[in-house]
Amino acid sequence: IEGTDYYPWQEGIYDPALVVKDGKVQIPDGPGWGVEINPDFLEKSQYQISTLK
Repeated sequence: IEGTDYYPWQEGIYDPALVVKDGKVQIPDGPGWGVEINPDFLEKSQYQISTLK
């Protein structure tokens, strides 16, 4: 996982944003991965959904 300083296009993709402190990602408290993909970010982005057969 890289910070937004490495890949600035990632800014705003996660809600809440991932926090890196002392070189480590702080684990969010939410269920699952603890983050959601920001739907506003997806609306502005080009992406393709694929399926496995």
